[in-house]
Amino acid sequence: MYWSEARFQMNGELIKLALTPVGSDVQCSQYGCAHYEDFVTNVSEDHLNYMASNTDGTIIRLSSSKRSGKLDVQIWPPEPKAFISSLGQAIDSIAPQEQIGSN
Repeated sequence: MYWSEARFQMNGELIKLALTPVGSDVQCSQYGCAHYEDFVTNVSEDHLNYMASNTDGTIIRLSSSKRSGKLDVQIWPPEPKAFISSLGQAIDSIAPQEQIGSN
């Protein structure tokens, strides 16, 4: 579909994030074909915290600049919460450790 933008509402403000495609694939079987697209975007810590605290979930609308059509995806709080937690653990694991007994 060539998704190029993700949009969602955060505290009454429309947030727009540009999407960058990084891969796609098509897999076919006797029942038909499925098309997969992978893309990335920059999501701020504020955006993640909002999604993690939004108990109703956050609806993100994907749109394309090349084709008509849209796709709404709902993000539930456990997913951004888990990402924030994993990111914190990763940062902690690479942060310089204090030397025991150093002055």
